[in-house]
Amino acid sequence: MQENYVTSVAKVKKRSIVYYTRFARKRYNEKSLTNLKQNLKTDENKMLSKLRNQKEIDDINAHTETYRMAYEAVTKKALKTTLSKQQSSKISEITNVFIQSLLSKYRHGYGFKQRSVTFCTLTLPTAKQNIADKKVISQLVKFIDDIKRVKSYIICPYTKQQTKECALQVENYLWRAETTENGTIHFHILFDTFVNKNTLKRVWNNHLEKLGFEKSYNSAHIHSIKNLRDVGAYVTKYLTKPPIRDKYKNTPLSQLTDIPDSEKFRRPVIGKTWGCSKAVLKLKYIEFVENDQSHLVELTQKMKEYKSELLPDFVTVYVGNVKECLKKCSKELKSIFKRWHQRQYDYLYQVQEKVLEIIEPLKPINYVQLDLF
Repeated sequence: MQENYVTSVAKVKKRSIVYYTRFARKRYNEKSLTNLKQNLKTDENKMLSKLRNQKEIDDINAHTETYRMAYEAVTKKALKTTLSKQQSSKISEITNVFIQSLLSKYRHGYGFKQRSVTFCTLTLPTAKQNIADKKVISQLVKFIDDIKRVKSYIICPYTKQQTKECALQVENYLWRAETTENGTIHFHILFDTFVNKNTLKRVWNNHLEKLGFEKSYNSAHIHSIKNLRDVGAYVTKYLTKPPIRDKYKNTPLSQLTDIPDSEKFRRPVIGKTWGCSKAVLKLKYIEFVENDQSHLVELTQKMKEYKSELLPDFVTVYVGNVKECLKKCSKELKSIFKRWHQRQYDYLYQVQEKVLEIIEPLKPINYVQLDLF
């Protein structure tokens, strides 16, 4: 049995520390063969593919219901209306590490010519969506490609006029698609630099026109994060929240178990529900292996052990707000976490940022800065 173990690991998440034993080999998944059979190109799967790829539709809600019935008839499974626990956990992990990495090198005096955080929402200027989700999502990908190439000029906070200074161009990002109460799709996007609101609206409107919509400058909104105590928690909430209907939004999900998903949740997105740049996808929470776990003793002492019969014998969990508990710890431990996030930043921007610093060192400028810490 010993050969199945690799090492003892402690993973520090946002609100917990998980001690566990990492296995060398993954156990065989008995469902693998079934999943492979389901992925074969059968006539039924061709029908589902045709429904997913249908571009023009009369009513998105009716189209979704048709797809739901076809999907359940073919797969004998219910169509997922929410993110799985694994998806939510992954989005939460990379979002929080992404933001903390950006903030680890953010300096108030350097203005917007450095990596920052921009969180925005993009919508469709219509009450009734007559275009399939996959086509809209495809246009979103093209929009992101464009926004990475355009120049985003900094706006002076005093005169509200556009300056000749340009912010760094978008390099990394993360997005989530969800639906409104009436079934229209919209997107939440996290960018790694300042994005001019006028530039954002102009580029998004160009892509709305390609979809056949009229321009609407209310279709792009940038969230204010200046006075937030926890930017990561705010963004993660938007990126992972279940698509609960308005009449149930104040009711805990645990009390809605008897209500069918089709009634308590808004319609699901037919297609990819979230995405990010390749580098962001590889971000992970900090881990302490074997003897390095001694550094965490003072942190775990400030947290509470979580006990449950559902936890395996090789897993121990401590819960609490890691950020707040860390403030009460030694400078050495704080420094370990800070260096970790800075290394994640260096991984995200391996060459570009280093070359930029050599050619043109950052200099303080007199713009009002975001209070991100």
